[in-house]
Amino acid sequence: MRSTVLAAILGLVAVTFAQSPVPGCTQTCPEFDTAGFALGPGTSDTDGSLFCSYPAFPGENPNDFFCTYNDSTGALITDNNAGFCQDTAVASGCVNRRTRALVHDEVPLPQAVKEIRSVVGARRKLMLAGKMSRK
Repeated sequence: MRSTVLAAILGLVAVTFAQSPVPGCTQTCPEFDTAGFALGPGTSDTDGSLFCSYPAFPGENPNDFFCTYNDSTGALITDNNAGFCQDTAVASGCVNRRTRALVHDEVPLPQAVKEIRSVVGARRKLMLAGKMSRK
């Protein structure tokens, strides 16, 4: 009996799925460095690097104190900020889990789930009525 139910369930959910690509995060400069200096003008994102300037005073050359980060991973590349760069850039727009797209829809998943629930529900009712053993 178990093998028959299992085969029925597996037959219903034998649907092939493919993972969809994960959208990448957008990396941005931290608003402040670890010393509390604010992000200044001159910030840019070119050639795979995110350039973040933290001037000590208004009008200071953006190249005096800066951090560069990998624009894909957010990892710190260069600390030219007296050791006050944040460890990573700020990530936003990330997706925490992968989504799955239905590729082969002979039996749509929602219908398969409904049928499985129906089989399990019917079996549970029989067990509660005492007409079926738990083998």
